[in-house]
Amino acid sequence: MFTGVQPAEALDAGGGLRANAPATGNGRGAGAAGARSVMRLSGTQRRLPTMASVPPSGPVRLHAMDGLRGWAALSVILSHLLFGVFGNLHPVLLAPSVKPFFEPFLGGTLAVALFFVLSGDALSMGYWARRSREGVVRLAVKRYFRLGVPIFASCLIAFVLLRAGLTFNGPAAEILNQQGWLGTFLQQEYSTLDLLKYSAFGVYFYHTATGSLNPFLWPMQIELLGSLMVFFYLFLESDIRLKLSFLIFMLLLCLGGGSLLACFPFGVLCGYIRTQGGFDWLRRQRGAQVLAFLIAAIALVLGTWSNRIWQGWFPPTIIAACIIVSCVYTSTALSRFFSTPLSRWLGVISFPLYLVQFSVFASFTSGMVVLADAHGVLGVAMIWLIIAASAALCLLAAVLFMPLEVLAARIGNLACNAVMRGELTIGTVTLLPTPGWVRRPGA
Repeated sequence: MFTGVQPAEALDAGGGLRANAPATGNGRGAGAAGARSVMRLSGTQRRLPTMASVPPSGPVRLHAMDGLRGWAALSVILSHLLFGVFGNLHPVLLAPSVKPFFEPFLGGTLAVALFFVLSGDALSMGYWARRSREGVVRLAVKRYFRLGVPIFASCLIAFVLLRAGLTFNGPAAEILNQQGWLGTFLQQEYSTLDLLKYSAFGVYFYHTATGSLNPFLWPMQIELLGSLMVFFYLFLESDIRLKLSFLIFMLLLCLGGGSLLACFPFGVLCGYIRTQGGFDWLRRQRGAQVLAFLIAAIALVLGTWSNRIWQGWFPPTIIAACIIVSCVYTSTALSRFFSTPLSRWLGVISFPLYLVQFSVFASFTSGMVVLADAHGVLGVAMIWLIIAASAALCLLAAVLFMPLEVLAARIGNLACNAVMRGELTIGTVTLLPTPGWVRRPGA
């Protein structure tokens, strides 16, 4: 990345970029060489550098993207633990005087919106670098497998735990006064066919929290639809006359409908702005560093607060997520923080971390609650110990899950190569002909 070509292998299942993606040798983005424009200011003409004339500062942007996804995933884990599993304790786990300081960093819906913005950005980055329709098709073919294989594995884990009698969320919900949330999960019998149907397509088309093997997978429907929206736009981008206007129209249309799909067009816009050197241009403007940090902090607070006040109404949260991503790309301090080794490591395991959390909560966390209550030691100190142990186990499980990410990438590559060569066959019957945009030997 970033010599003008965005390798699809650098994209993880959540749409982010792997921390070990190759860096450019010259540090310049596509289209950033020597461009200048004449701008009119107060009736006079001055030659000022355009955004495209400012060379991008290299892979820090991309590491920051990955790191932001990682911290957002950890935020979701802690949000589910503090405000979900242990959210109805009496007395409350977090005192009213302390809770406001935690809430801005534990906004689960805001974190999901950040995922979607970063997905739109990462999925489009390769296209903005080389404007290849074939690249869009390749990424589109891989996308299902990059999502589907890890999703199947996460559901299989929950399925095995349930069949083995190792899920205790029902009894734990009674103890924690969470019958309306934790107690509604995994309360029916699931067959192997149910597992396969849900993992293959049910998670994208008819997911329900009470009827799913992994209730936390509700964002996957939006992730798939948003990815298709991105691919649709990029595939037709060269034929669209008012390119950015159409992209902004998509954003406003989804935002007006209150849909989290609005995050994806903004992510695509971020990718375009980066290609033109826009964020690096902003970084160099007077006062931009301080403003970016302050605006990001305000957006973090207001985005989380608005979601708690107007639950189910997403536009404020979407706007906050878009602002935060833009500010992270603009602020040197924020970019450096989200580019630290710890942040990048969290980014690498972010998708597995999101997938495995439910199985940990339904088995280990709930089991510890039931066990501690049975021995009369379920006090505040024990609850904090269970929370810390559960978060640590989620991190460990995510690391152990990583080989399945690699497997998903390989399966996606095989499927993509078969489709692009027109070799997807059963026996002697060719199922897919060679696409017209694939150059044949000697053509």
